Amino acid sequence: MSGTAAQNWMELRRVYKLRVVCVPTNKPPQRTYFPDRVFPNEDAKFDAIVEEVRRLREAGRPVLIGTRSVDKSEKLSERLHAAGIHDHQVLNAKPGNNDREADIVAQAGRGLTVTIATNMAGRGTDILLGGNPETLAWAKLKKHYAARPDVPPEIWKQTVAEIEAQERIHERHVEVVEAGGLHVLGTERHEAARIDRQLIGRAARQGDPGSCQFFISLEDELLEGLGPRRQERLRRLGQKGGDGSWQNYFKSFLRAQARVERRHYRQRLDLMMYEKQRQEVLKDLGADPYVD
Repeated sequence: MSGTAAQNWMELRRVYKLRVVCVPTNKPPQRTYFPDRVFPNEDAKFDAIVEEVRRLREAGRPVLIGTRSVDKSEKLSERLHAAGIHDHQVLNAKPGNNDREADIVAQAGRGLTVTIATNMAGRGTDILLGGNPETLAWAKLKKHYAARPDVPPEIWKQTVAEIEAQERIHERHVEVVEAGGLHVLGTERHEAARIDRQLIGRAARQGDPGSCQFFISLEDELLEGLGPRRQERLRRLGQKGGDGSWQNYFKSFLRAQARVERRHYRQRLDLMMYEKQRQEVLKDLGADPYVD
């Protein structure tokens, strides 16, 4: 089961002989898609992201910022600190921080919360608007129990109810919903549109409102898929102010993304073909093809 398999149904059908069936969401989504904003360079993009975070915090909305790498997440964190936004969290999937990442992502739906995360950080943890009382309950009970299933049901329900009352989870949920829900802000388009959809899917879950938008620049790594000549031409146009609209720049990103996806698809097919040939050769030699 996957939330982004529908976009790659053709590859799953051709390569793995599997069909993709779309299951409707539990509740109708209320996600708002804002058009991408394109900037001439990365510094201008990060400055605009900081201003957007300020605007969203003034509106009382939580913000989840998706970055492509650890370096970019740390660089953006420095910009937020310089702008006086010190109470943000940075999750970049570094070793040894898995438990902390899950706890922080679970509370990323609280009002005024700003969370910077790479795609691998906090995966598998649902973001609930207003906060996640179950995560707070386990943080309180894990001192006395080895695993979450070991907690007796009556103690678990009582602890969750106490935290919901203490933290005013319901009231905070209503406040965030009225403000517009979680806003997901992508700092780059990725090499695969499926990864972009994974990031977008963090907002507007279970019928809650939410929105998403990508901030991209003409210095992003994705444009390398267009080739050095076209990439350099776009950068020069961006520095001069450009002779085209932002839609033309955005189309360049889509073309680069499609080209990179096709290249990766061919690479996967080639690897699969080589693997089949390896297995056939080992069978002819009388060796087990599934043992290294």
